[in-house]
Amino acid sequence: LQQQQQRQQQEMMQHLTTTGSAGAGPLQGQKAATPQQQVNMQMLQQQRQELLRQQQQQQLQLQQQHHQMSMQAKARSQVEQQQQQQIQHRQQTLMAEQLKLRAEAGFGAR
Repeated sequence: LQQQQQRQQQEMMQHLTTTGSAGAGPLQGQKAATPQQQVNMQMLQQQRQELLRQQQQQQLQLQQQHHQMSMQAKARSQVEQQQQQQIQHRQQTLMAEQLKLRAEAGFGAR
């Protein structure tokens, strides 16, 4: 998905740069760009900046998602360890109870 987005953005950037230079093509004889061409160039510049901004935003979001996922994984393993310890503790307690009951039953029989 990320690669696809990057490819689309690169294509758009290429499109913008080629349309930008193509727009300047017909006026090689003249010195200054027409007001309309200046407006077009400004718009292209703004679109380019907006694309870059979106790209950076997406990059940041991906990093944050990755961070959250790794934090969740850590939290999960901690919870699992705690549960494991609780289970072991319960087993030990139960075994101790059993031994105590057996001992009491044994003493009771004698």
